[in-house]
Amino acid sequence: MTVVSQWSGPFRSFEYWADLAENEPDFLIAGMLHAATNTVSGKPTVGKTRLVAAMAAAIAREDETFCGSEIVGAGPVMVISTDAGETRRWGLRMREHDVPDGRVGIAKFNPLDWRLYEGQAKAARLLVVDNLTGCLGDARIGDDDAARKFCTPLAEIAENGTTVVMIAHSAKNSEAQSGRYTPTGVMGSTVYRAWERLNLHMHDVTEPNTRAVAIRSNDHSNRDLVLRAEWGRSSADWSLLNEREDTRQRTEETHQRRNQLFDRVADDPELCRVDSARGVGRGLFEKYPGEWTTSEAAYKAFGRARSTAGGEFIEGRWQIPA
Repeated sequence: MTVVSQWSGPFRSFEYWADLAENEPDFLIAGMLHAATNTVSGKPTVGKTRLVAAMAAAIAREDETFCGSEIVGAGPVMVISTDAGETRRWGLRMREHDVPDGRVGIAKFNPLDWRLYEGQAKAARLLVVDNLTGCLGDARIGDDDAARKFCTPLAEIAENGTTVVMIAHSAKNSEAQSGRYTPTGVMGSTVYRAWERLNLHMHDVTEPNTRAVAIRSNDHSNRDLVLRAEWGRSSADWSLLNEREDTRQRTEETHQRRNQLFDRVADDPELCRVDSARGVGRGLFEKYPGEWTTSEAAYKAFGRARSTAGGEFIEGRWQIPA
């Protein structure tokens, strides 16, 4: 067998990509916002922009959780807005969410500025594009070529390590007052569905202060949430009311590996007493050299293990509630 010792041009050895996959989280908000590419869909005025704004604010503030889900990564946020007056609205939303000065940058969309966006995104943890229809200009929503042209630079930004969220409308129908759920997903070209790693769909309004949300991703089990909103002038504060359990089977090997890691921590007399997941990650990295490349990778692995096992820090130690 011939072994290629040195790859050149656009090719890199598989070890390079494997290290990136192991050291970077799958999600920015566990099970709610993918670390790569996301779409948030729903009818106009249903509340999807306010939900994304609340997520962005939590990431910029470096909160620990959002609606009960762990925020795995945090940092500066970029927002690109298309609709008239929305740059000001986004500024007001961030102020209402008490985001510290300088943590969120907002710009009016200009199709000539993609290189500027790509450059500045390298310093951001999250890029929000609000919204798809406005960015397309005169192009039709179902135009595959226009969709590819739009998604290509966003994919490049995500490839460089910045999470991307695209806000988009869902297909129109007559179910708004029926109490039935709309189909999930972005209206238009299938290119958008191929581009996204996660879709968060906000269903039609049936009650004024609650929203049903469906989250679909190949990298996580299905999530169906009911969120409560406390409406502000331009923003909303969100909380989790309930979540319907996903009954799909996950791979047995993944479940077993994650449960075993949580059990290892829970049974360790020192690690079980460390009250932060990040601290546990540092402890695992030091105690088991060679198992993880960095303490950050160990922290993320423990985060996934804790989520799978349902573990919590209770009464001074990590354990699974009775």
